[in-house]
Amino acid sequence: LLTHYISVIEVANPMHSLWSDGRWNKLTMAHGCYWGKCTFCDISLDYIGHYEPIAASILVDRMEAILAQTNERGFHFVDEAAPPALMREVALEILKRNLDVTWWTNIRFEKNFTRDLCILLKASGGIAVSGGLEVASIRIINFI
Repeated sequence: LLTHYISVIEVANPMHSLWSDGRWNKLTMAHGCYWGKCTFCDISLDYIGHYEPIAASILVDRMEAILAQTNERGFHFVDEAAPPALMREVALEILKRNLDVTWWTNIRFEKNFTRDLCILLKASGGIAVSGGLEVASIRIINFI
């Protein structure tokens, strides 16, 4: 039974270690954002508003090249929100090539993140996602 509130300073957040533990090769899955509708985001900026995904085979080619150069197996896809369909393709390509890597990325919570997709992402080396949520209130969602 919890007898007092726990300070966030007292709790180790495993996501914090993703930024500081080990070495992470940085890649993007796409130029721009596939969603492009968040009210807090400046979609007029080219790097957000103009969406161009990179083919899964090219992404995994890049992962293999970076792995050969650095011998570091960790990858952080730094997209504002990684597209679920492309994440599926990348995961399948990683598995097809039997590439031994770990990776994580940032996502937008949505219905396309099914249990099956999450299992596939994990099988391909996915260890975490950092999820963004614009708002949780239905009233506010309907307002914006």
